[in-house]
Amino acid sequence: MPILFGGGTELMLTHAADIADGLLTNGSWAPGVMDVYRPMLEKGFAKRKTPMTIENVPIWAHVDVLVTDDIKGGFAEFKEYAARYVGGYGGRAPAKS
Repeated sequence: MPILFGGGTELMLTHAADIADGLLTNGSWAPGVMDVYRPMLEKGFAKRKTPMTIENVPIWAHVDVLVTDDIKGGFAEFKEYAARYVGGYGGRAPAKS
């Protein structure tokens, strides 16, 4: 069974390339992001006991999907999630109104 390692920080990505069988991204995967991640992954590959390269490492990314007829409400829900994710609420859920 493959072991996937998740994360988006330099330390987590380096460890993923060093000890895991693949990378499970934490939602930070987008076009062009490999230019940023490649040096971190390469650093981890260099430490591996079993060879692996960027060309053969499995990378699982995900995309969030919300199916709704309420476009404005759907965006509001996502904005709240994004604000929490980037620290807009200081790591706490917003107060209920």
